Amino acid sequence: MKKFFLASASVAALLISAPALAGPGGNSSGVTQSGDNQSAAVNQTGTNDVSTIEQANANNTAVVNQDGTIGGSSDINQTGTGNHATVSTQQDDGSPYPGGPSAEGPSYPPGAAPISVSTITQDGNNNNATVIQKTATSAVPNNSDIKQGGDSNN
Repeated sequence: MKKFFLASASVAALLISAPALAGPGGNSSGVTQSGDNQSAAVNQTGTNDVSTIEQANANNTAVVNQDGTIGGSSDINQTGTGNHATVSTQQDDGSPYPGGPSAEGPSYPPGAAPISVSTITQDGNNNNATVIQKTATSAVPNNSDIKQGGDSNN
């Protein structure tokens, strides 16, 4: 019970202080945990990044690292026991133009902003998932959607 209380107090402190730590780019993160021995870590060094982590049951871990200027979105949902989810790199180069700035000058119409979107859903036990997304001057966003049901999926 002591471990659960300390983890809950740490999460509560993180959630209360998160708005004060948000930078000018408006990064945001939400963590919801129920059960024992849950672990979540979010590192947002870019701007316009959003992450959500939801964990239920016990012994789940989630790590999110976001860096970029256009913004990334990460959603991790774990409902089993002993699951591990990592968004180890989610970044963009900040270019709003497909292929980078145009030689045609400033009248070049912007393309779709580079953005990385990641969703990891793990139902079951002892599943592992890792996502690496790097968007570089691309008109097409990076999207990953990992769904694992059952046990011991990698």
